[in-house]
Amino acid sequence: AMRTITPELSWLGNQRGSVLPLAMIILVILSAVLAALALVTGQEPVVAGNHLMIAQAQAMAEAGVERPLWALTNHDPADGISWSTTATAPYDGSRFIPVATDGGVILGGFRLIIAGDGDRQRQIVAIGLVPGDEGPLGRARQEISATAIRLRFAAPPAGLTVRGDLVLGGGVSVDA
Repeated sequence: AMRTITPELSWLGNQRGSVLPLAMIILVILSAVLAALALVTGQEPVVAGNHLMIAQAQAMAEAGVERPLWALTNHDPADGISWSTTATAPYDGSRFIPVATDGGVILGGFRLIIAGDGDRQRQIVAIGLVPGDEGPLGRARQEISATAIRLRFAAPPAGLTVRGDLVLGGGVSVDA
């Protein structure tokens, strides 16, 4: 009788068809990773936009601090304010002061509050708002508080006052 020799493949007998479920599991895992990456990538423009608006609101608030400092220094013009008087509009927080480009596009603006009524010290609060005072939810708001102090120096008794001996080098002339 003839005997056929065949290699034993019985250990593979129960593994048939196992590649398809393994491939499906790998596909599901890869799909979940891709979906998570797509979600994170979709949020980046929103985060960048929020960061831009906050930076712009900070710049508006900084500009808002400069305005009352100018007004306290130059109290003669119509928009100026004296150190000894109570602040009125626009320095009482009642009015939104817009900031626009040369083309007239409003970027945002600020509100100002000057508190205190003494002639030496004033509290300044500047609130920067982007894209404006009224608008959709999600607008950016930054607030800066500062104290302005008016320094007074006694008038010197002469144009040139020194303590001790005055030594002048060559080439210096004093015209009285």
